[in-house]
Amino acid sequence: MILTAILLSLSSKPARAALDVRSAENLASHFKTKLNEGELKSDAKQLVIQLKWESDRVNAHATRDDQGNMLVTVDGGMLRHQLMTEETFMAVLCHELGHHLGGAPRQFRGNTQFRGWSSAEGQADFYAASKCLPALWSNQNVEKSGPEWDKALELCKGDRVCARVGLAGFALAQLFASERPDSGHLELGHQTQFPVFTTVYGHSTPQCRAETFLAGARCADDKDTPFDPQNPFQGDCSEAGGGRPACWFAPEEFR
Repeated sequence: MILTAILLSLSSKPARAALDVRSAENLASHFKTKLNEGELKSDAKQLVIQLKWESDRVNAHATRDDQGNMLVTVDGGMLRHQLMTEETFMAVLCHELGHHLGGAPRQFRGNTQFRGWSSAEGQADFYAASKCLPALWSNQNVEKSGPEWDKALELCKGDRVCARVGLAGFALAQLFASERPDSGHLELGHQTQFPVFTTVYGHSTPQCRAETFLAGARCADDKDTPFDPQNPFQGDCSEAGGGRPACWFAPEEFR
C-alpha cells in the first residue's frame, strides 16, 4: 500500500502506547514526506510503506520489488504492541529504511560470500540513530522529563535530539526484549564488556541494540555524510569515538 502524503507534525505531548490505524498511517506519511523533501533523500527509487494490520506478527521487514523500489512492511502485531509509541514507530521505520540506505557492512546473499543489497541488522540500527531519526527530529523542541530522560541527557552531554533518539532506541529494544524471555534486564548506557571477534549480521541482543542506538545518537560528526555500500568507516564517527559498538561490529574484519 502506497500511503498518501499527509504531513504530520509530531507534537510534544506524551506518546500513546499502541497505535491506531489513522495515527500510524499519518506517521508513515510524515516519514515519506521527510524522505521526499530531501532530509533523508536518496538516489534509490520510491519508498513504499505497507502496514499489515491483519497480521499478528510482532515484526517488520525491508524488501525490494521488481522495479527496485524500497519496500518497508510493518505487521499489525508490532503496531498494536503495548510498548509501541509514536517515537518507537519512527525508530522502526528508520531501522527498516536503514536496510536500504545504511551501507556497509551489508548482509551476505544466502550461504555465499557475495554481499547483498541489505545492510546488516546492527548497521540498520546505527543508520536509524545516526542519520534518520536526527533528520526527522532536528528542528523539533520536545519537552520531556523523568529519570530516564535525565540519564539520556547526561549520556548525550545535554544534546536533546541525541537523548530523544537514544531513548527511542532503548524503548524499541525493550519492546523486542518483551518478546524474548531470555533477554534479561536492559540498562540505558550499559556497554557490553566482551567484544565480538566476527561481525554479527543478524539480530543482536536487545541490550546490544540499545547500545547501538545510543552510539549512533552520540555520533556528533558526519550526520549528512551518507554511508558507503563498500566502506563501513565512511560517515561512522569512528574517529570521533562514536562508532558502532563492539557487541556486534568487529572493525578489524574491514581494515
